[in-house]
Amino acid sequence: MTRTDPSHEGAAIGAGPRPRVLVVDDSAPSRAAIADVLEDGGCEVVGRAMDGSVALRLLEETNPDVITCDLEMPRMDGFTFLRILQKTRATPVIVITSDARPEAAIMALELGARDFVVKPSRPGEMRLLQSQLVSRVRALTAANTRPQTSWAVPTDVALPGGVKAILLGASTGGPRALRDIVARLRQPPRLPVLIAQHMPARFTEAFADRLRKTSGLDVREARHGELVTGGQIRVAPGGRHLSIASAGHDGLRLALTDPVTADRWVPSVDVLLKSGAQHLGADVLGIVLTGMGKDGGDGAKALRDVNAPLWTESPLTAAIDGMPLAASQSHGAAQRLPLDELAAMLARLLEPDGGNP
Repeated sequence: MTRTDPSHEGAAIGAGPRPRVLVVDDSAPSRAAIADVLEDGGCEVVGRAMDGSVALRLLEETNPDVITCDLEMPRMDGFTFLRILQKTRATPVIVITSDARPEAAIMALELGARDFVVKPSRPGEMRLLQSQLVSRVRALTAANTRPQTSWAVPTDVALPGGVKAILLGASTGGPRALRDIVARLRQPPRLPVLIAQHMPARFTEAFADRLRKTSGLDVREARHGELVTGGQIRVAPGGRHLSIASAGHDGLRLALTDPVTADRWVPSVDVLLKSGAQHLGADVLGIVLTGMGKDGGDGAKALRDVNAPLWTESPLTAAIDGMPLAASQSHGAAQRLPLDELAAMLARLLEPDGGNP
């Protein structure tokens, strides 16, 4: 029997084969609590390690599908462990972190962690992690065991004309993908770039700060009522929806709204894409990157209805293909592009001449 995950990912718990998980945490009570949460959610905990060095020794004998990892540990911390793991194995890592240092989670994502969950402030509330943690473990396990996607020579994709804004959506694996996209921009983009990345409050601010520092571009959390202009890259604040709203003769402005109980994804890619279709019609480019779930599917339909183009990340590079696939199917005419090609084309589109020769 399955039950619906109430988190913003909306996956099911208890379906499919049991993922094998290695738990890494320096606190014995935390290791036990995380293991209990995973096993009650249908996972098999194949090993427990008190730090990164022990985890590296256990990897060969346990061969886990997914690793959960704390960051602050003695001897070998989570950052060093991630650096070594990236050079030796492709096992996906989910970081379990506190909200005291959101920048630490962002750094871990840059070092190769696929996702993170926020540890409850009280040890007795660890059960609150179950829906989020188990759904992520299952999604990453499924992504690692899916059939190899065959590579084919990509078809020529023309840069769309008349675009007035770029709307980007992502979830699991998105921070690294977005970092690679922004890194391609050598100068301020001529069009506004708006981003809805599934991430909790406070972490989106750290994420935007990191992108700004590494790129030198105007990357910030979006503010309600801010004028939509070229040169800006705005990230939806965690826990709120970002959309485009009309401001009469002043043009278009950003709007931030609080979620309602029924909302499954916050910030929502659907909300952002639908607002673009409503206020810009065909003159918007939607882009849906890696992520679990189906957020972006309804927004893709809205783009299709106004003949707006949609690019989605190819399964060749997406950490999880759920969101790109759902958006592609809903739109019907989406261009599916490997991340590097997508980033290169977007950089051309955002150049001062719009990529024209």
